[in-house]
Amino acid sequence: MQEIANLRFWGLKQQILNVVQLDEGDNPKEEFDLRIFVAPQEFFTLGLGRDWGPVINCPGTVLYNVDQPQSSWFCRALPLLLRVPLVLDIKFPVRGNFAPYRLQCHSLDAGLYSSNALCASLY
Repeated sequence: MQEIANLRFWGLKQQILNVVQLDEGDNPKEEFDLRIFVAPQEFFTLGLGRDWGPVINCPGTVLYNVDQPQSSWFCRALPLLLRVPLVLDIKFPVRGNFAPYRLQCHSLDAGLYSSNALCASLY
C-alpha cells in the first residue's frame, strides 16, 4: 500500500501543492485542510492507526479504497467508508457498490493525472 500512497503523494506534490506524507505514528490531532488515507482498511485497523479513528468524521477526510468488495479487508473498511465525506476507489466498478449508501464516491486509478477532471478540481 505504501507504493500507492507514494504515487498519490508525488502526484499532488508535482502540482505544487503543500503536501505532507504521514503515517500512523504521527499526531492525529495535527490540522490539515484535506486528509487522504490510502488503504483505510489497513491504516485504521493495524497498529497505531486505531488512534486515528476520530479523524474519520472530520471535514476534508478522504478514504482511498484499494481493496475489492469480495475481500475480507474491504469488509473491515466498509464501516469506515460509510462515515466519511468522500470515498475514492482505485477500481471504477466498485463505485457502484456505494450507490445504495448515498456516498460521495469517485474512482481514481493508481496514477494521478492532472487531466483527470476530479484531480484537476483538487489543484
